[in-house]
Amino acid sequence: MVLTIDLKRRLLEKISRSPCSIQELAFEFEKNWRTIDNYIGKLVDEGLVCIKEFKKGSRVAFKIVFIQPEINFQISDIQKQILKKIESGQRSQNFSPLNIIQHIDENEFKAYFKSTQNLSDSTNFELANFLKQATQNILMFSGDLSWVNLKIKTGSLLDTIEDLARRKISIKIIARVDKNTQKIVDKLLNINYKLGYEMIEIHHEEHPLRCFVIDGKIARLKEPSFSSEKGNLKKIGTYFYMVFNESWINWFERLFWSMFRTSIPASKRIKVLDKIEELKS
Repeated sequence: MVLTIDLKRRLLEKISRSPCSIQELAFEFEKNWRTIDNYIGKLVDEGLVCIKEFKKGSRVAFKIVFIQPEINFQISDIQKQILKKIESGQRSQNFSPLNIIQHIDENEFKAYFKSTQNLSDSTNFELANFLKQATQNILMFSGDLSWVNLKIKTGSLLDTIEDLARRKISIKIIARVDKNTQKIVDKLLNINYKLGYEMIEIHHEEHPLRCFVIDGKIARLKEPSFSSEKGNLKKIGTYFYMVFNESWINWFERLFWSMFRTSIPASKRIKVLDKIEELKS
């Protein structure tokens, strides 16, 4: 049987929560264990997961599958160089997605620029429509999560996120969780409480990427553009990049899971922030 994009996403979702045995995955997805073993082998080849074999005598008793912890595993030298640049930055100004785009065939990406004057409700509507394409999951590299409060004709992007969660689209976000972003984080996590099930997970990490990956098929990156006037930075617009290249999208996914696995859940981070508030009073 073919490993579909849908099943691939579901397998990664399951394994990302905790390591699983082949037998557990076979039971969860109602597949023959040999079929699951074959699927996992393909994910290993892509560098997304690892396998630990536990042996009894000369025979393999069972295999444990877990998310690949080493992002540098089976990636190109170019991707390793770009990873170093990403790891050394904390804000969007510290890294240009153009460093990635320049290595992608021109038929596998689209790019456009919108000046600050032309950034309007239509831009927000485009983002909402982009997110609505999701059928399985969305992985988000975000910064201060300010996009959540952007308005569209039918409401806000927060409403769009709630609609996606209601449709059982898994949404995982890596962003800054601090006093400045706590209210937005609370708004997002409250959607889980409102719906009665958890579809939105947020982890704290500071990074320069601004990238959304949908269903492992398409990625949208953005980059603010600044000019310097008398030593002061002034935003003059935003570059947007749509990426369809399978290899790079796979790399974005691996980078996301690597960060997500080692970063702290927003709920734990907020408990610390709230404790600091209590100590001040």
